[in-house]
Amino acid sequence: MRIAFSNGRLRSTQANTYSDVGGFEMPSEAMAPEELVTLISTWLNLITNRIGEFGGTLDTYIGDAASAWWAGNGEVPARKACHCAKSMVAELEKLNGEFRARGWPQVKMKVGINTGRVTLGTYGTTKRLRFTVLGDAVNMASRLCGLAHQQYSHSILITGSTQAALGNEIPAALVDTVRIKGNDAPLKIYAI
Repeated sequence: MRIAFSNGRLRSTQANTYSDVGGFEMPSEAMAPEELVTLISTWLNLITNRIGEFGGTLDTYIGDAASAWWAGNGEVPARKACHCAKSMVAELEKLNGEFRARGWPQVKMKVGINTGRVTLGTYGTTKRLRFTVLGDAVNMASRLCGLAHQQYSHSILITGSTQAALGNEIPAALVDTVRIKGNDAPLKIYAI
C-alpha cells in the first residue's frame, strides 16, 4: 500500500475496502440473557475469525454487527473482502444448524462492501482514542449494508468500484442503481 502522511494520519492512495457485516432478526426478549450472550458471541466469533483468515482488520463491533477493512495494492483488498463475505455466508449456514438444534432463532447476515480511499489513524478525545478508518468509502459501505437489510434479498451487496476490482474472479450481478445519502451521483450496486 502506498501512503502519505497528513496531520499524523495515513491517507491511502490505493484501494481499501470496508465491510459492514451483521444484523439478525430474533425475538431476543424470548431468550434467557445467558443464551442471548452466547448466541451473539458465537456469531461474532464466526465473523471475526473469517475477517482474520482473509487478511482483514476488525475495526469494531456495533451491537450484533462488525465492521472491518482491508488494505493493499490494486484489486487485492476488494477480492479478499468479497471472498471473506462469501465464506461468512457459507459458514453461517452451518452455524444456523447448531442454533436450530438449540431452539434458537436463525441469524441473518447482510454485508455491504465498498472500495475507495480512506484515512487510517487514531481518532477520539483525550479520554478515549481509537485506531480506525474514516472517509466516504467507509460511510458508503455502511449505507450499502443498511440498504441490504431494508430493500434487497441478497446477502452480499458491493459497489461498482468493488465490482470493477473483482474482474472475472467472482461473478457479480447488477441489482440496482440507487442514490445513497451523502452522494449526489447514482450508484450501481451488485450482488455476489
